[in-house]
Amino acid sequence: MHKYLITGGSGFIGTNLINELNEVFDKIVILNIDIKKPQIAEHNKYWVDCDINNYNELKKNCLNFDPDYIIHLAARTDTLSDEISDYYTNIHGVENIINVSNICTNLKKVIITSTQYVYKDINGATPKNDNDYKPHTTYGFSKMMTEEITQNKSLKPFTIIRPTNIWGPRNNNYINGLFRVIKSGYFVLPTGKLSIKSYGYVGNICHQIIKISEDKDRINNVLYVGEKEYSSKIWIENIHNRIRGNKPKYVPLYLLKYLAIIGDILLFLKIPFPFYSTRLNNMREDYFVPINNTLKLYGLKYKDLQKNIDVTVEDFFNACK
Repeated sequence: MHKYLITGGSGFIGTNLINELNEVFDKIVILNIDIKKPQIAEHNKYWVDCDINNYNELKKNCLNFDPDYIIHLAARTDTLSDEISDYYTNIHGVENIINVSNICTNLKKVIITSTQYVYKDINGATPKNDNDYKPHTTYGFSKMMTEEITQNKSLKPFTIIRPTNIWGPRNNNYINGLFRVIKSGYFVLPTGKLSIKSYGYVGNICHQIIKISEDKDRINNVLYVGEKEYSSKIWIENIHNRIRGNKPKYVPLYLLKYLAIIGDILLFLKIPFPFYSTRLNNMREDYFVPINNTLKLYGLKYKDLQKNIDVTVEDFFNACK
């Protein structure tokens, strides 16, 4: 019998992870600790309403459940704030998770989710070691603190995972953002070079997380989770074609730069706008990560890009109904 405690199990990755765990294991017990209700009604039986920032409540739920594995996903994951206090959960919440995991009697391993944004070099360099940090956002800095807390305070075997650009069904950021813009017909790309980066279909990330959690030979380490890098043009053109039935339009770069400036001003004024400088830069800047070790150790379960896109877009169309 496998006992998995998941924090943030009502979110994008968490929802898919619960589905994957039930597919992989015949006998499994799951506890989802989250402040939000599950996206899928069938997952309500796993859920307990608990804020990881509340140590006493977290401790009570964890010790009562007595997990074999803890997979910590709960976090604030956007990059919209420059105030570190806005990422309180990524720091204090992680301290609580580590402190509780240290007193869980039967815990075999804890998986702590960080982000690729703890290190970004526009020249394409990758980190020299697990403690080589170069965050370019406050969110990335908060996740750097997540990693340092784990490395310095965990008494249990752990692996820190750094997801790349994760996509797939149940990703509300894409559903309410990029995919809706594509569906509206207003999505365009800049002419010239587009970025090369590691994407990760959520099913493959969940597969890798499960494999990592049960790997007894590799502990107290850091691993990127995702897929081999490829051009974002391949990914976005396939998504656009599946939603709209054609390829996206390309417009001169200078026009998108002007639009991004307008978006920056509107966001500064706290007026929502779907396009700004960070998004334009993400379209064009390469982002290389040391993913090969993960792929060598754990591989990919869902290898058909077009099938993965079909499943994702079908989920989007269902959400639009």
